[in-house]
Amino acid sequence: MKNLLNFTLLSVLLLFAAIPLSAQECDIREVTAEAQDCQDDGTFNVVIDFIHENTSDSFAIAGNGHDYGTFAYADKPITLHNLDGDCATEYEFIVIDQEDRTCSGDTGLGVVCCDGGGECAITNLTVVVGECADDGTYSITIDFDVENETSDSYDVWVNNEYEG
Repeated sequence: MKNLLNFTLLSVLLLFAAIPLSAQECDIREVTAEAQDCQDDGTFNVVIDFIHENTSDSFAIAGNGHDYGTFAYADKPITLHNLDGDCATEYEFIVIDQEDRTCSGDTGLGVVCCDGGGECAITNLTVVVGECADDGTYSITIDFDVENETSDSYDVWVNNEYEG
């Protein structure tokens, strides 16, 4: 009986010794998202970094209903390009291990406002005056190009008087 007990204990010990060290729990933590400077087109890039242990060789980044792709852990930190700096989207990012989908970490970046590349600029302004009418009035046609507009309308002033 003693030999059977020793054999059973030895079998249990060998079983535990056969469990690989990689069976430790996957861990993704301290996820950071750092917004970079706005670009002329009103977009920005964000750098994602984090600490990981006992993971596979790749991970995915998702957030705000987007799948940003799959990346190798060896390539981190990861830069995501051309996100819209629309002053409305509350950005969040989730890092998910490719083999253990329950292993993840997340962070929030918040809202990023990019002004679209500079101040509003009106260029190529042309004013064409029409012929005089019998009542002494005349029409004018105004044409121009605009960059980085901040609204869908404009005001017209003539000789410091508001016309509409």
